[in-house]
Amino acid sequence: ESIPGVELPAPEPDADPAWWRLGLIVNDDEIPGGNRALGAALRERGLGAAPRYVGKPAFACRVFRERKTFGTSSWPFPLARAEALDWAPENFPGVHAFLDAVLVLAINERYEDAHVDCVLGVLAEAVSALRGATA
Repeated sequence: ESIPGVELPAPEPDADPAWWRLGLIVNDDEIPGGNRALGAALRERGLGAAPRYVGKPAFACRVFRERKTFGTSSWPFPLARAEALDWAPENFPGVHAFLDAVLVLAINERYEDAHVDCVLGVLAEAVSALRGATA
């Protein structure tokens, strides 16, 4: 099922994935409010949904940012080239664009076709409601 503005993952033809989380890409040019609004709309309808999945990339966490490892040694950071330690956001536009677009649904490998159909129906309903709210 296709929902304009929402990109579903496409497993390889021979794959048999066991999902425990499902990352959707939400196009905020097509879905008013983007992943945050859609996540809120899904939660209002009883589906677990987390915009961004994580608040920030791992390299933005204190242990990397301040190189707080192994007491005061900062090891292994002294072994790296200086450019390998430059985690400025402009060096990783894809990471930030992905976090701004991803919406993670809480599903699991025990979902059957009927469960998936239900999730897709609620997703389509939420998207329609968001679009109607701005029409």
